Amino acid sequence: MGLSEPFMAGTTTLCFVLSSVTLKIHKSEACFVGFIIASREDSSDKWQLLSGIQALEKPEALPIIYPGFPEGIELPRTGLSNGP
Repeated sequence: MGLSEPFMAGTTTLCFVLSSVTLKIHKSEACFVGFIIASREDSSDKWQLLSGIQALEKPEALPIIYPGFPEGIELPRTGLSNGP
């Protein structure tokens, strides 16, 4: 689906990687929309990934995991629907 605009949390670059999965069984469809958080320290070329489900379950942990995580950042919506 795409990427959000990158943003900074201290010396870490973050972005939301959006995804959708469509499951087709016979004549029925279900679509799950989710995301992961990709992060990279300025001093590294390696990206790390955090499940969006974990972020939604404990949003208060984001400033602990990513010191300087900006207040007011809205996490992407997730969910299940009947088709794409």
